[in-house]
Amino acid sequence: MKVVSVWDTDDARGLLKAAIRDNNPTLVLESERMYGVEFDTSDEVMDPEYLVPIGKARTHMEGNHVTLLSHAAALTPTL
Repeated sequence: MKVVSVWDTDDARGLLKAAIRDNNPTLVLESERMYGVEFDTSDEVMDPEYLVPIGKARTHMEGNHVTLLSHAAALTPTL
C-alpha cells in the first residue's frame, strides 16, 4: 500500500490522478485545514496528462546550508 499527502492544488490533482492510475492500493491524505486556503494554479496543472510522480519528493525552496523536510499543511507558514 502507498500513502500520499497533498499540500496544494498541484499535489491534489497530480497525486490523485497518479493514485487512480497506480495498480497498487494508494491512500490519499488531505488536511481539512487546507480546504479554505487558495493556491495559484498554473496552466500546466490543468493539462489532462499532468501527474505528480508517487515516491519522489517535490522541492519548494532550495537552500545552501540547511535541509528542512515537511509535508502537507506544515508547508504553509500562515496556518
